[in-house]
Amino acid sequence: MGTFADVNDSVFYACVRQVFTEEEIARYRAVPSSSILVKFAVNPETGQVWEVEYDIHFENNRTFLSIPIDKFHALENALKSHPVCSISEKLRQERQSYAITNCTLF
Repeated sequence: MGTFADVNDSVFYACVRQVFTEEEIARYRAVPSSSILVKFAVNPETGQVWEVEYDIHFENNRTFLSIPIDKFHALENALKSHPVCSISEKLRQERQSYAITNCTLF
């Protein structure tokens, strides 16, 4: 894999706000030394999100473990149904069977 798919941040965060309230977003962003990375497997022709993986990192604070699994499922569905990623001409020319990219959720 060479070139990453491009993420439209405004669409990505609109999807996040469909699932998480502003209060939840603020609470999760305030968790020290923790993050959630959202990884995408993407159609290299259309940019449609095929698969979503959540990479959760935390130290002593287990706040992220309180996020209901339904929230992650709802976010995955939102990301799969909106044009979150675009494919550059360079990526198209690489003729990959899939593309990848990622974003930090909180």
